[in-house]
Amino acid sequence: MLPQLYPVWGTPWVDVLDVLADNIDIWRIDSVLFLASAILTLVGAALAFWPRRDALGPLWGGSLLVLTVGTTLWVLNLAFRLTVVVAVAQSGEVGSDPLFAVASSLVGLGVALLISRRLARWVGWTTLALAVVSAIIFSVLRDMPPVVIYLPALLWGVALLLPPRGPM
Repeated sequence: MLPQLYPVWGTPWVDVLDVLADNIDIWRIDSVLFLASAILTLVGAALAFWPRRDALGPLWGGSLLVLTVGTTLWVLNLAFRLTVVVAVAQSGEVGSDPLFAVASSLVGLGVALLISRRLARWVGWTTLALAVVSAIIFSVLRDMPPVVIYLPALLWGVALLLPPRGPM
């Protein structure tokens, strides 16, 4: 993370756009460096694990698969940063309230979890509750801390690791 971008991580959403607009080239360089580091980490892990795959046992393949999925998701996030975030910063207009995007996506995911019954019902209801909490946090702080996005994903991951108990 380059020093010119430090204000991005500690300022309200609207001010972030001004910081990014003033430092758009640095933002791009920063994102490309993140992108390169993610891809090089994956390639390095594959090169390190492959010659020792027999000695490492069955976990090497699963570990590499998890790293590949995580790297793919991170690369998609960085692609979003390099395209959409740059376009919004250059236009100077948010276009929609971030609260609407976060809360509505959590509501949609919570309802989908309840309908699909792929996970326990408490996961869907907790996701819906987190949508309400995110709306309250945003209305009070006028900002959206990243934990609001990461907490539901952590919840879903933990729920997927738990053994199923009876009917969902």
